[in-house]
Amino acid sequence: REHLMIEVKSVPGHGYVYYARLCKEKVNRTLINNKPLDYGECVVLENRAVITLPDATICFEIPDPESTELN
Repeated sequence: REHLMIEVKSVPGHGYVYYARLCKEKVNRTLINNKPLDYGECVVLENRAVITLPDATICFEIPDPESTELN
């Protein structure tokens, strides 16, 4: 099943930016850093963001935070 999609985009001169969004409109409650993620919403993931799914909690770690700029 698909629930959450994480996209990685290269931004010239700024490294990589990571985005999270729901794959489907009707999925169980999903939280990013204790804030609900709604269908159609796209959230920038920061290093060590906590993603709470119905059956799992994930700590998102960026392999090289120095190469990622979140502005």
